[in-house]
Amino acid sequence: MQEETMRSQAALMEQCQKNKELMAFIKERLDDAKTSVMINDANSGDALFRYNAKIMMKPASTMKLLTAGAALDYLGGHYRFATALYTTGEIDGSVLNGDVYLKGSGDPTLNRDKLNSLAYSLKQQGITTVNGRLYGDDLLFDNQLLTPGIWKHDESEYYAAPITALTMSPNGEYDTGSIIIDITANKIGKKPRIDITPSCGDLVIINNARTVKNRASLTVERKYKSNEIIVSGCIEVNETQRKWVTVKNPTTYTLALLKEEMKHHGIQMKKNKKMTQKKIPKYAELRKIVRSETLNQLLIPFMKLSNNGIADILTKTMGVEIYRQGTTEAGLHVVKSFLANLEIDEETWIFEDGSGMSHKNGVTTKTMNDYLYKIQHKEWFNEFIVSLPVAAKQKRLVGGTLRDRLGAKTTAYKVRAKTGSLSAVNTLAGYLETQTGRKLLISVYVEDAVGTIEDIDKIVEWIAKNY
Repeated sequence: MQEETMRSQAALMEQCQKNKELMAFIKERLDDAKTSVMINDANSGDALFRYNAKIMMKPASTMKLLTAGAALDYLGGHYRFATALYTTGEIDGSVLNGDVYLKGSGDPTLNRDKLNSLAYSLKQQGITTVNGRLYGDDLLFDNQLLTPGIWKHDESEYYAAPITALTMSPNGEYDTGSIIIDITANKIGKKPRIDITPSCGDLVIINNARTVKNRASLTVERKYKSNEIIVSGCIEVNETQRKWVTVKNPTTYTLALLKEEMKHHGIQMKKNKKMTQKKIPKYAELRKIVRSETLNQLLIPFMKLSNNGIADILTKTMGVEIYRQGTTEAGLHVVKSFLANLEIDEETWIFEDGSGMSHKNGVTTKTMNDYLYKIQHKEWFNEFIVSLPVAAKQKRLVGGTLRDRLGAKTTAYKVRAKTGSLSAVNTLAGYLETQTGRKLLISVYVEDAVGTIEDIDKIVEWIAKNY
């Protein structure tokens, strides 16, 4: 008994010494920053190290850990989004004497192929002319296309894309609410060629750029609250640059692309000068439904690549499914209920969005680690942890935002964590296996300083080597 007590005391003294050394290491690297660090044993939940762990900090994109967990808990891993095509009126020969409606539920995987499938379904039913209009029913979500944390100068950036219940994605990574612009320079003094993916739709491209001999700066920006995308500056000859830019209104953009797909299949719209939002009449006839991947599958691009659009869509979808309100506020109420059910103190967090873009979000590192510990017992935890970025794994949809980080021997492939970044904010939270095989929960949050990603990584590497 006495020998066991002595071993326990020795272990405690060793732990205290490690904590002192870690504290000194943190202060050495981040003395001028506001910093919070929490370490727990992943198996027992026991706290091993605390540094400002009860101070409210900006989580940045580690907020997505909470949003993803709530979505898995309330929606389920097999949840799918649906987009449906309806018509009204009667078909006379090959003429539909009525309107076409596209109804969305927020599918972040909605793409041109799916629109093509919907348009083709009309052709299969013998329709070549629509003597009516094209409407979008996006009323499942509210009209707040941007979350409160989006600043004016961010509006054209892909990470601040607007969302509606009819939001297109240009690629397989589901950069919802944005388009991809490829600018190719072929001849000095001439304007470069511009290619749009998926299509220009209802956007207007203004090409003010020039091709020059030597490299120069090129700017692509959507004019504030406008459909005009302005390409300006200079691009070097024989160079191609790729840019992502947001659309103004995802619903009207999606309808414009559906109209193009209908035209591609030989279907003419007779009265469609303006495509608008409108609720589907009860008497409308369902023509076809296309569905998204499952939530479990969506978690990969969402968490690995820190996709803000998917976060915002999931937040509003939770609001719809639980409270019949497609608002960010209702969705966040679901997240808060989820944390309350985990018996996590509601005084330790403040949320304004589900993506982490808002500087008004707040959470303590103690709360984050409590959360990471408790969800290990959830039936969906395996799907959750697989979705987290893996340190130093180079495949984009495996390593994600950690693919070029934490490459030291002690941390490579041994850290599964969500990262976060805002102006003067860097964060990391997740799971770590130390070099001795011990499994830890770690949260490291830094504010009021720039260029701190390397400092965070060095702290995580120190923990992996010494705990």
